[in-house]
Amino acid sequence: MSVVQPQNIGEKTRFRLSGPVIFFLVMAVLVCNSTTWAQDIDVATPILLSDNNDCPVNRDPSILVRLESATWTSSTAGEIDSAYDIDCFQIVIPHDGQLIVETTGQTDTVGTVWQEWEELTSGATGGAGRNFRLSARVASGSVLVAVEGRGSQTGAYILEVSLLVGFLENPGPSSFHSGIGVLSGWICDAVVVEVVLDDLPPREAGYGTERLDTAGVCGDEDNGFGLLFNWNRLGDGEHTVRVLADGDEFGRATFTVTTLGVEFLRGVHGEWVVQDFPSPGEEVRLVWQEALQNFVIAPPRSRPVESLPGLGGGPVGRLGNPGQASWRSGIGVISGWVCDAEVVELEINGTHRLEAAYGTERADTETVCGDRYNGFGLLLNWNRLGDGDHTIRALADGEEFGRATFTVTTLGEEFLRGVQREVVVPNFPDALNEVQVVWQEALQNFVIQREL
Repeated sequence: MSVVQPQNIGEKTRFRLSGPVIFFLVMAVLVCNSTTWAQDIDVATPILLSDNNDCPVNRDPSILVRLESATWTSSTAGEIDSAYDIDCFQIVIPHDGQLIVETTGQTDTVGTVWQEWEELTSGATGGAGRNFRLSARVASGSVLVAVEGRGSQTGAYILEVSLLVGFLENPGPSSFHSGIGVLSGWICDAVVVEVVLDDLPPREAGYGTERLDTAGVCGDEDNGFGLLFNWNRLGDGEHTVRVLADGDEFGRATFTVTTLGVEFLRGVHGEWVVQDFPSPGEEVRLVWQEALQNFVIAPPRSRPVESLPGLGGGPVGRLGNPGQASWRSGIGVISGWVCDAEVVELEINGTHRLEAAYGTERADTETVCGDRYNGFGLLLNWNRLGDGDHTIRALADGEEFGRATFTVTTLGEEFLRGVQREVVVPNFPDALNEVQVVWQEALQNFVIQREL
């Protein structure tokens, strides 16, 4: 077996990604041996041992590839020069993520990925030509990758490894959803983030919104993604979502949708007081909001919010959520559309300006705008604004095209943890029916669990 030494091995080599992340890589190569594993090896020194017909996973080999950044892509050259030759690579992973391993070249190869001595995935196909392409969810730590020739194949190959670090937050596994909500999360580096629901075509999510909590992992803050979606379109029952970064899956979840029998319920009203929530002796008032197709937490006594004057001229667009004189609680999305903009910003209470992800597909805007990629969205924890009335302005390249005044109700803290509650709302959506709603911590709100 022969090993092709990577360039600049033993030195810190700089690689530049398509995004703003710059990282460093230290690499070395090791080959399996049936009885001997090198000990205390300098990772800058490639090691060549004798051929072996198996890649052991019950020993701890020396470090072969060290990942020192949240997002990393590089390659190592190797060669299979006999039918029994197997190359083993250990990858040190700093964060949980989705590992993509593939080979390129003319040699027909088979790959296997292990972690904690458990085989995660194995295969000989998926890549270009005769190459394999494997993907597996991995935890921080080390991963072992074996490459061998398929059948009696021999020859050179390139092993390419990349790590996608991100997280699908909503919907969460085994969660309940109803009405209009947002699919959201974060990914350190991507050009396009897509959402696949069941067997529907992929939908592009808005990507690049500010997520301060990802700076320590990603090295920057513009890593959020979100997609506004009417869950009612999926129908009642269990569904699966997958999220893709440039075509590679990095998260999935199975969740349950409850509808009220129609895609968009109009002309109904409903409210209910939930006793002893979030703690004994306290109560919250739930009010139906047609624009969200769901209940939100509203103040005990609501007063009308004064209407705002309409806007004349300016960019062609609309601020859809929050609507004028609406109520908001928990975690939701600011959304709408505008025909043409370089940057869409959302100004809250005249002080905070946040850039929204812009360019998501909105087929309903095609007749007005001449194209359909005009949607914008920004995930926001309304609790951060505090109780009371707030004003939002939507700006396209600094020019206002929409505004609204709305009311936020919190439960006294920014993110309420550790509480659970189910409650029945009677006489909804009509006098002969009732629904059960359940608290969802990830959304910081109640959602419809089922119609009774």
